[in-house]
Amino acid sequence: MKTYSEQDNGEAVTLAVGEAILLRLSENPTTGYRWHLLPWNHSILDVVRDEYRPGSESTFGAGGEHQWEFIAHHGGSVSVELAQYRSWEPAGHAPAFTLAVTVT
Repeated sequence: MKTYSEQDNGEAVTLAVGEAILLRLSENPTTGYRWHLLPWNHSILDVVRDEYRPGSESTFGAGGEHQWEFIAHHGGSVSVELAQYRSWEPAGHAPAFTLAVTVT
């Protein structure tokens, strides 16, 4: 399974039906800022795992990593977009991370 992270922002990916990818982005929920997936076509690509993993530092307030595993279901193109914001902020956030996915 191929893994993508912050440095892959704006990249294009091609997957075969049934293939999976892992997206790993740094996150520090203690600040209130969390990654949020923006709407996309789940019939082409869907999330099978969505979890936050604390970092190895035991320091209070240290950040970690948010991970999403996606699996390709049907042919087509979809843009995986995420915005990082605090849940109490107004809606309408622009994507801060984008991955263009084509499923063949």
